[in-house]
Amino acid sequence: MLMSGWGIQRQQYGEQRHWMLVTLASMLGQIGLPGGGFGLSYHYSNGGNPTRDAGVLPAISASIGGGSSAGNDWAVSGAVNSFPVARIVEALENPGAKYQHNGHELTFPDIKMIWWAGGAPFTHHQDTNRLITAWQKPELIVISEPYWTAAAKHADIVLPITTSFERNDMTMTGDYSNQHLVPMKQVVPAQFEARNDFDVFADMSEMLRPGGRDVFTEGKDEMGWLKGFYDEAQKAARSSRIRMPQFNKFWKDNELIEMKFNKKNAEFVRHAAFRTDPVMNR
Repeated sequence: MLMSGWGIQRQQYGEQRHWMLVTLASMLGQIGLPGGGFGLSYHYSNGGNPTRDAGVLPAISASIGGGSSAGNDWAVSGAVNSFPVARIVEALENPGAKYQHNGHELTFPDIKMIWWAGGAPFTHHQDTNRLITAWQKPELIVISEPYWTAAAKHADIVLPITTSFERNDMTMTGDYSNQHLVPMKQVVPAQFEARNDFDVFADMSEMLRPGGRDVFTEGKDEMGWLKGFYDEAQKAARSSRIRMPQFNKFWKDNELIEMKFNKKNAEFVRHAAFRTDPVMNR
């Protein structure tokens, strides 16, 4: 089994490392066999751990009145324009230029302002000096950030955001396995001037238009949103015959919930169908 971590592609011609991984696995003739072939995410978020039958937490939606979502619809559904994050430097250097992506010809936007919340552009991108030059183009750059990162140092305004120790939240252990649902109770008060993203965006919504706060929050506070997420996960768990306590008991007990082991998922072999019938499973 050939296992690849993330990050090896973050250099010139970096995609060739992954092509070679698949090529080598093909030469060995073990793709589609138990314990053979290749995989790409075993180091991350319970990769390789079989997916459980679970009540999965949804996420907040960017759509007005959209409630919550099980996916990253906020990244696509409300976007006027979007492009791959790895092309941020090209976009800044070439506003209005055409580029190819997934078989389509698209146009880079003319970016006047950046508000970066989540991720680390100065760590992700291959040519840092080129990025620093391109980063000078926007008239204003705002960073939401708990730490004094390179991105924060290159911003006009830094909004100090709380860490997970300074707010209430929930999480699943394992983006792939959904093995546990975990309460994440606030440990310490927000330090110094740090604020929750939720509160920052609510204030911004009110500044953009009167009543915007209620539109953004949908009338729910932090715990209201958490209870809503939990209730949706509980509803999904019920259909898989998984017992979950009511939210108030879950939060009071402060104990994780382990989801149901699925024997069929544990026997899954990547590309086994391709090996059995490559013509029908290209």
